[in-house]
Amino acid sequence: AFFASHPVHTDAVSSIVSRGEMLSALCFLLSLLAYARAARPLPEGGRIFTVIESFFWWLPLSVGLGFVGLLCKEQAATVVAIQAL
Repeated sequence: AFFASHPVHTDAVSSIVSRGEMLSALCFLLSLLAYARAARPLPEGGRIFTVIESFFWWLPLSVGLGFVGLLCKEQAATVVAIQAL
């Protein structure tokens, strides 16, 4: 009876636990990409719309993705430190 209730194969449990790590890593990387897009220099002769688009679209997206990654796993808090570099 003990053998029937004991989880010998923990593959299903392991995949559920690693899902949070993968989602956190995905949000971490997407947050870095969005921040890189927001922090890129303005091209010569660029329009003011690109500056507004950069700060009002890509930067909040980066912060939001970092927050979602933080909700998935605490290790995503390092995205703030990496973006500060």
